[in-house]
Amino acid sequence: MNRTLLWLSLALVAVPALAADPSRPLKATFQTTDCAGATGFASVDIDRIDRLQPMSCESGRKLKQVLVKSRTGSFEVYTVAETEAGKIEAQIQQVMDSRRKALESGTTIHIDR
Repeated sequence: MNRTLLWLSLALVAVPALAADPSRPLKATFQTTDCAGATGFASVDIDRIDRLQPMSCESGRKLKQVLVKSRTGSFEVYTVAETEAGKIEAQIQQVMDSRRKALESGTTIHIDR
């Protein structure tokens, strides 16, 4: 019983330490959609997002493409609704603001999610 509590306590201490690890890439998580309306979810490294660009479906529906540079130099493309693209841009802006603040103050980066 005491060993179980000890391991549980150690695990609970380790989880926040891993979550706050600055060497781990920050992720943007978003809902994907296609021209037919099917949805899913994706999570990508924020630093790998190259750009968001407009896309039109044959039905006239307007979506955005999220271009994410892969480690091999090619791009992974995700399609999202325009409202979801705004949320992705907000996540990117939050990271940029936190990095700028950290550079100005000389402290570590903290991002509230």
